[in-house]
Amino acid sequence: MRMKKTTPPGGETDKREKRGSPFGKLLAILAETLLLLALAAGAVFLTVAHGPSESARRDFAALVSERGTLGRLAAEQLGAGGSESAPLPSPAAPAPEKTEPSAPSESAAPAADPSGYEDDDGDGIIICPVYGRGFTGTMMIVLDPSRVTVGFMPDRVGNRGYTVGQFGETSGAVAAINAGGFLDEGGEGDGSTPDSLVVYDGEIYCGNRGTRQGFAGIDGNGKLHVGKFSKEEISEMGIRWGVSFGPVLIRDGVPADPETLRSDLNPRSAIGQREDGAILLLVVDGRQVVSMGATVSDMAGVMQDFGAVNACNLDGGTSALLWYKGEYLNDKADLFRPRPVPDVFLVMEGGTEK
Repeated sequence: MRMKKTTPPGGETDKREKRGSPFGKLLAILAETLLLLALAAGAVFLTVAHGPSESARRDFAALVSERGTLGRLAAEQLGAGGSESAPLPSPAAPAPEKTEPSAPSESAAPAADPSGYEDDDGDGIIICPVYGRGFTGTMMIVLDPSRVTVGFMPDRVGNRGYTVGQFGETSGAVAAINAGGFLDEGGEGDGSTPDSLVVYDGEIYCGNRGTRQGFAGIDGNGKLHVGKFSKEEISEMGIRWGVSFGPVLIRDGVPADPETLRSDLNPRSAIGQREDGAILLLVVDGRQVVSMGATVSDMAGVMQDFGAVNACNLDGGTSALLWYKGEYLNDKADLFRPRPVPDVFLVMEGGTEK
């Protein structure tokens, strides 16, 4: 189409200009838009990947590492490492940048924990988001092992158990995680009766029921022992707090044989301890769109990533819950309410007497 352009009186003579078709204009606009988007994406990539923010680079690497072959290659260049179950900082709450430990002073910022996270509020507890292939979870690091005990009520065995949160609230604890198994016929168990051995304040209960696939117990010096032990061995080790479930994930720095850790995807819980004594409490969500669950081998991998030298799997499924200061840190698999359980591991406000 030709359009006549009118000129004002006394101006230049009429000029004619040729305009393209509407379809051609649309293609030109789309091409320009795509070019601008490509340039913007490239600028963002370069800024994040090579900019001054170390935490931004870690978050970006974590994101692209889950995006196929090209994403994994990019992540390797950015330092994601490509570990299947490596703990990664949450994009919503990135971990502080790693710093070298320094001598304490009144004005100095909190020193970084060996995991790379900091105890920002100084309460001796560090909470870290965990991301793996197909699952999300939370790791709680308790710097003082003497604060960790077992919540259990011997006089209530046979009666309905408490939820993890109820154990925490009634005991005055700061945190709590589900621990041993219980009689659960038809999936209708009410958490009233442990199905295996429990050690509470140095006393052994349900000792005739064994330790299932493994036992996790803390002695009077705050050391975590894991393994398949007899009742006599548990007494000889001076265990003060302990539960049974398993399997053992890591013992004396040696990971369990992967062939013994084969399992399905499920919500899971575990306890571990680092060389420096810090207790690790791990819970992984499952049976959800955003987190299908973890295998027992996945749990061992996460514990290794956080430096555990001893670790044991705990009861899982709908019982897997981690409670902290009045709220659950993970999404329960049960659609209606937290399940009652017979025992938990507790984190008390301060160190306990030895």
